[in-house]
Amino acid sequence: MVKHDIVDEEGVHSTVPFAASSCVFRGDRASLHDGGEGNMLAEELADEVAMREESPIGPRSNWQKDKWNMTLLVILYMIQGVPLGLTFGSVPYLLQRRLSYTEIGIFSFAQYPYSLKLLWSPIVDAIYWKDFGRRKSWIVPIQLCSAVLLFYLGTVIDAALDEGTINVWSITVLFFFLVMMAATQDIAVDGWAISILRKENRSFASTCQTIGLNAGYFISFTVFLALNSSEFANTYIRSEADQSEAGLLELGAYLQFWALVYVVVTGLIVLLKTERTFEPEDESDMSVTGVYKKIGEMLKLRNIQDLIFVLFVCKIGFAVADNVVALALLDRGFKKEDLAMFVLIDFPLQIVYAVVSGRLAAGRKPLAPWLAAYQGRLLLAALSIVLVYFFPTGPMTTTYYTMVLLLTLTSSFVSTIMFVSQGSFFARISDSSIGGTYLTLLNTISNLGGTWPKFFVLTMVDWFTVKHCVAASGEVIPRACGTKAERVLCAEEGGACSTESDGIYVVGTICFLVGATLFVAIRSRIMRLERQRESSWALAKAESQVTDAGERHVM
Repeated sequence: MVKHDIVDEEGVHSTVPFAASSCVFRGDRASLHDGGEGNMLAEELADEVAMREESPIGPRSNWQKDKWNMTLLVILYMIQGVPLGLTFGSVPYLLQRRLSYTEIGIFSFAQYPYSLKLLWSPIVDAIYWKDFGRRKSWIVPIQLCSAVLLFYLGTVIDAALDEGTINVWSITVLFFFLVMMAATQDIAVDGWAISILRKENRSFASTCQTIGLNAGYFISFTVFLALNSSEFANTYIRSEADQSEAGLLELGAYLQFWALVYVVVTGLIVLLKTERTFEPEDESDMSVTGVYKKIGEMLKLRNIQDLIFVLFVCKIGFAVADNVVALALLDRGFKKEDLAMFVLIDFPLQIVYAVVSGRLAAGRKPLAPWLAAYQGRLLLAALSIVLVYFFPTGPMTTTYYTMVLLLTLTSSFVSTIMFVSQGSFFARISDSSIGGTYLTLLNTISNLGGTWPKFFVLTMVDWFTVKHCVAASGEVIPRACGTKAERVLCAEEGGACSTESDGIYVVGTICFLVGATLFVAIRSRIMRLERQRESSWALAKAESQVTDAGERHVM
């Protein structure tokens, strides 16, 4: 056997095994004028050539042709990011003052619908009003329902947070349903992104999602926390004569404002945006049962199985950095207004990050930037634990403040690269016949990969943390020190909370070692998945991808 260089249609050289006999190419297939072993070599060669000719790169993009559709997607993703920014960001910060890490972990259950939306995504894909539009049939009513819930939350949330004992379960249930509706909207918008954009522009769907979600998250996290903070208002906005213990904006008023925005955006969609009629090739396959069956077919694909493994475990390595470090800094005295200010600085850079990441992911290997960013994110996760360890015992220093800022900006950059790269890859490989469900499956596993470790790391940090309320005489006072409220009570009794051991270092080290160990398995699977042709992700190919003894796979 000898090797020959093949130059594909894009002028890229590749080397494939070639038998020493004549070869005739017909379209994307090849046959050898040989028998026996030659026929098997012909099949291998044909698969290799077809794989390269069916590269998921597609035609060169021209985003100007889709600028208004991309604008619509950014707006839809932005209003989706508002409840997510509250649930994933602001509300845990507000609860942190009075709850333990374990109780904050309970509130994290409110985030789960976004990671479990695959359970009802077939219903969103299969049931719709044809005359109104396949995606609008869900986006319009869901956004109106979200507006109603936002308005109701706005009437009760301030009183709930001001109660002597916060009922964390009732707050969790309310935000659980809010996130469930945001997740349902996301299913419909993801599917619409595939059909509303030209095929050559589909890779920009993840860029629209990144910009929109970050904008909504930024408004609900940075802007809201700043306006909700009395310290921020007194320092930067109010005069000395107008100082107050209250912020400029309460959570209830903020929620009711966004209820109004939801109604306005929904009305504009109804009046101004028409949706192309969707005609599935096989109507029976688009029933609820048919879509669930297609999910079963998707799960039989070896490519999907490998990708699910990667998405499910890849965020373990930085679970502590993502979910505990910010709370630990606040616990030690870092101001939430300063952390929110970092996001304010980071927000315009996020747009630059998204554009740069989109260009990086537009090459022949869209997941290559993802792999590089994974390593960087793992390293930054370790550095964040070190930064917590060296928190100043006295006044906050400019050096430490700058280090936290740089770590925040750098972590945001590598996280955006990972997000945009995988989103671009998802959009390219998705079967458009059930685009919403296909994308939802992948995004669900990705979200679940970041959500499922959260409760466990928060609870484990509490388990490994030992604190005592110690009097000035050195005597231990029988008083818990898990929350700020408990530490205040300890101080009122003449004591001070002393940390014997902090669980963040133990759990952070465990997560880093697990993440570093998993990288080897993750890297090999990512490299294999990037070599697969586009048709190997299609549902029609599911049967040929099932792993049985004696069957051959294209590697």
